[in-house]
Amino acid sequence: MSAHLNDQELIDTLGRWWKKFGNYAVVLILGAAVVMAGWRYWQNQQATKLETASLYYQVLLNDVAKNQTADAVTQANYIIKNYSGSSYANMAALFLAQLDVAQNNLPLAQQQLQTLVKQNSSGPFQAIASLRLARVDISLQQPQAALGLLAKIPAGYEISYNIVRGDAYAQMKQFSDANASYQAALNAVPQNDKPLQNMIHLRINTIPATS
Repeated sequence: MSAHLNDQELIDTLGRWWKKFGNYAVVLILGAAVVMAGWRYWQNQQATKLETASLYYQVLLNDVAKNQTADAVTQANYIIKNYSGSSYANMAALFLAQLDVAQNNLPLAQQQLQTLVKQNSSGPFQAIASLRLARVDISLQQPQAALGLLAKIPAGYEISYNIVRGDAYAQMKQFSDANASYQAALNAVPQNDKPLQNMIHLRINTIPATS
């Protein structure tokens, strides 16, 4: 009998609660369902967008393989415009900058890479774009700008960053700093990578001896 009364009291309590708060509960449940559905829809849209971008990027690569440069440039610009912020847009921008360097359009390459650095505050694309931009800056006789880009060395880029830092210091005739940067790069080179060691030694040998 007591158990029955307790069950009945529980039912009555739930009934009163539902009468008082039931409408709010329905609204909350429906709201949560709408949010979840919206989130899943957004995720599906993003996945579809990335998949489409990857197809356009594959077309770009095919154009490059066929030496259809004009088509590749058109494709790269389309990806950058329509899939901004994606990894494929970043890779397309790197391609355009590399092409500008190959064609000696250094100011255009500089502009392309500056935009890419601004759009990527961290991560591998920021590291790669900063390194390539620093090389372009040095080619344009702007070594101080290059050093500003390379002030912080990301993990895994110790060799390449220090080599370019050395190049910038050498251009500024700060030979002691150049030598220190080259030595730091040399220290990070694996012992079995003789070609890279020799390349860095050549750079060291081109700068005046420092005490």
